[in-house]
Amino acid sequence: MKKMPVQYHPDIFRGIYRWICKHKNVLAILVISLGVIAAAGAAFLYESAGPNSQWEEYSNYGISFNHPSSMAINTSAADYSNATYDKGTLQFSNPDHQRIIVSWLSTGNVLSPESVQNFFALFSDGLQKSAPDLNISSIQETGHSGDIIYYVDGEGHDITFNGKMAYDIIAIWEDPRSQRDFVLATVSYMSQDDAQSLFDGVLNSIECHQSE
Repeated sequence: MKKMPVQYHPDIFRGIYRWICKHKNVLAILVISLGVIAAAGAAFLYESAGPNSQWEEYSNYGISFNHPSSMAINTSAADYSNATYDKGTLQFSNPDHQRIIVSWLSTGNVLSPESVQNFFALFSDGLQKSAPDLNISSIQETGHSGDIIYYVDGEGHDITFNGKMAYDIIAIWEDPRSQRDFVLATVSYMSQDDAQSLFDGVLNSIECHQSE
């Protein structure tokens, strides 16, 4: 699998903002939401929170999915109070620094191969300093409920978090039934298998519903 370098840093916002003004691509808004989370991620103490053996369901805003009960939703995040059916970002985390981010945005546009490439390219171009050795995979595909899920995985040492190795999986897909684009990201400082386990648990349970 071909790897390409990508890095985390808040400077992503300036480049993305200019790109939005030029292209008016709604997917870039999702990148900003995830970039804010990634840049502010090292705010927790690194300590054991126990295994993710117990899962529970979250349901709101026309979306439902399972998450480990040890990972609480961050109700103090700025995006939490602003979430609606049409746009929102939810963050779940624990003291082990595991994170789940689910973001969505209403759009009437078809998620084309070009827009998917642009979405992941924004991460590659904007994340510059937090993990200088971070590698991200080429775009891969899987399926869920008849939808095509595009995703990448990566790993690298996070210099904003004592140089710990970070493992990430980021996915994007279009849900034509609710006319929204969704992004799912999982982050672990334990192993790529742990990040994959979080990702699979959320993705395999996620259901998107039409607005009533």
